Amino acid sequence: MLAMPAIGKIVQRIGSRVPIGFALLLLAVLLPSLSLWTTPLMMAITLFLFGTAAGSLAVALNIQAVVVEKNSLKSLMAGFHGMASLGGLAGVLTITALLALSITSVMSAFAVSLLLVIIVFLSVPYNIKAVENTLLEASSKVKKSIRQRLPQPLIILIGIACLIIFMTEGAAMDWSGIYLTH
Repeated sequence: MLAMPAIGKIVQRIGSRVPIGFALLLLAVLLPSLSLWTTPLMMAITLFLFGTAAGSLAVALNIQAVVVEKNSLKSLMAGFHGMASLGGLAGVLTITALLALSITSVMSAFAVSLLLVIIVFLSVPYNIKAVENTLLEASSKVKKSIRQRLPQPLIILIGIACLIIFMTEGAAMDWSGIYLTH
């Protein structure tokens, strides 16, 4: 959750190609380490970094999807989110199949990491490099007071609900592999 606002600003400045590639590579490096650590501190640090990379990837991919949808003049977002869910399912099924074949959790994680690296090199070069800054430029011209910049209470309430949902989803995603293997 801490990385999400920052990555939005980064994508506005440099585009989504580099953040998407970096987040995917970071996930590929961190995934095998999740099955290697034996201390709670190292696991917590790795899970924090893993969550940061996953959250950053989600924001950068969604910005990419918005730009693609805007340029295509078609409604594509539901399909993008559906394919993301199918990708997650494919990852879970791949790990499950590898574990069912008696491949160790470390080697299974390395196999999925290798697939992530292949995806990075095949797909990231086709990402849109620049993001339109028209909204950012228009909003920076109008000076607003601090009170005008604060979100309305309903937005804060929705944000808190999203935080709880994201934490629950992240915990389920991050810890499910540990529950499966132990």
